[in-house]
Amino acid sequence: KRNATMQFVLVLLTALTVYIIVSTNVRLRELLHLRLKENHRCESFPCDGHFALTTFLAGDYDGKEGDHDDDDTYFVAARVLTYQLLHAPRIRLQSPTPFIVLVTKDVRESKRPRLRDDGASVVEVDQIEHNISISEPRWVQTITKLRVFDPTAVPYSTALYLDTDIVLTRLIDSIFSDPK
Repeated sequence: KRNATMQFVLVLLTALTVYIIVSTNVRLRELLHLRLKENHRCESFPCDGHFALTTFLAGDYDGKEGDHDDDDTYFVAARVLTYQLLHAPRIRLQSPTPFIVLVTKDVRESKRPRLRDDGASVVEVDQIEHNISISEPRWVQTITKLRVFDPTAVPYSTALYLDTDIVLTRLIDSIFSDPK
């Protein structure tokens, strides 16, 4: 158990190191400039700008044959978060900031265009292979959330990861400009 905990901590420290290298490398940041549409969604990925908001959706929903996409609570939560960030009148982003939903290969194909239609940019990422023992089956793909620090998946100098099960209560635009 202690060995698995140490491996998990090592993975997190590695991800943090990669993030620090990417976020402080001026040359790399200069290479990340492309175009952003008015509705906050990328016309071509990646978009202009230094900042992006991200979340993660895995395909490990334990549904049954014939289930509707909306039976997946994590998918619904990702759609609610997309709505809050891009469309909700009182709390939507005031500045054009892309919202990226990282998905694993096993996320149903029908879910991806719905997220895009909602305004999110959908990026498929490979699962991070590991040998860490995770006792809770629904958390097995949690390590793959670290792809948010992979500049090939999220090519921005600063990315804020938001878990799908949060609810925004006010504007968050200032989070990127706050020096603290």
